[in-house]
Amino acid sequence: MGTAVICGIIIILCYIGIKSTMKRVKSGCCGGGSEKVKSVKVTDKNENNYKYKYNIEVDGLVCDNCRKRLENAFNTNEGMYAKVDLQKKVARLNAKQSISEEQIKDIVAGSGYFIKSIHTA
Repeated sequence: MGTAVICGIIIILCYIGIKSTMKRVKSGCCGGGSEKVKSVKVTDKNENNYKYKYNIEVDGLVCDNCRKRLENAFNTNEGMYAKVDLQKKVARLNAKQSISEEQIKDIVAGSGYFIKSIHTA
């Protein structure tokens, strides 16, 4: 009887694991699914107009939706313009005013990603 209960629990756990995996496969790496994340428009894309520049190495970026999501997190802030290199997993942040590492970490974490390092460029 005890063996049947254990087998039943194992079958249920396997079912839940398979169902969860199938959901991730259908919806993409970050839950974007077939919905594409739209990029936020930045009015000033001239990098020469930004005095402060940061290179932020980010962990967890996998797809184009991830890239857009992180860029949007920065670009929605006045005086910031960010571009993400998905291959290098680096966000290049241009800012018109100095930004603390804590502010950068909060923005990245709020987007669901993790900072490996921050360097001024």
